[in-house]
Amino acid sequence: MTLSLFSGDAIQVYAENFSENVKSFFDLFPNLKDVAPFFLVSEPDMRWVTIPPAFFKLCGPQPWTWETVATKLLDLQSIPGVYAFQVLGHFAQDPLAKEKFEEYCGPEGLESLYNYINRPRRTILEVLLDFPTTAALIPPNYLLELIPFMRPRAFSIASPPKETHHIEILVAVVQYKTNLKTERKGTCSYWLAHHCDIGQKVGIFVEKGSLRAPTQVSGLQNP
Repeated sequence: MTLSLFSGDAIQVYAENFSENVKSFFDLFPNLKDVAPFFLVSEPDMRWVTIPPAFFKLCGPQPWTWETVATKLLDLQSIPGVYAFQVLGHFAQDPLAKEKFEEYCGPEGLESLYNYINRPRRTILEVLLDFPTTAALIPPNYLLELIPFMRPRAFSIASPPKETHHIEILVAVVQYKTNLKTERKGTCSYWLAHHCDIGQKVGIFVEKGSLRAPTQVSGLQNP
């Protein structure tokens, strides 16, 4: 198979979650490791409706294991919004935690929510680790409500168009510390640089650009 690439095209790369984050996920939900392979079926009261077709190419046909779902499907580094705390508040039984979730969901708690989530770029996994007692009460199917699916990241093609399998992409590795001295790592860029071994299969898709070279070039003719 050959690839026909043009100037302006980009490569969409699907990363996998860092192994340490997958471990933390199963530390929170240890029983999920023993669950038999299952089919993901959307329910009427769930926000998510369908699984993006790309994941069937990345994960293979269903049934899937929670190992596959936690590694490839869920974006454990996503930044949660208000809806995540509505879900947490629904299942919380500890009065103090429930009060905190309700505060984050109300207009009077916007500043507290910003300081807790946006300022340090706190991830959904870190929120669950902060409230392990509440996390333990969340039914497995609601984890798909709470944690969004992994999104592909687009990278510019740095190699000239060739009819080959060889593609070079330009990647700026994201790695920095927040004002809380917590290290942040780019979900895809850091994974490509430090967790993706040579020879490892990576899910990529070509995103066609809007610019195309003209098939004919018009110009002045000699009299």
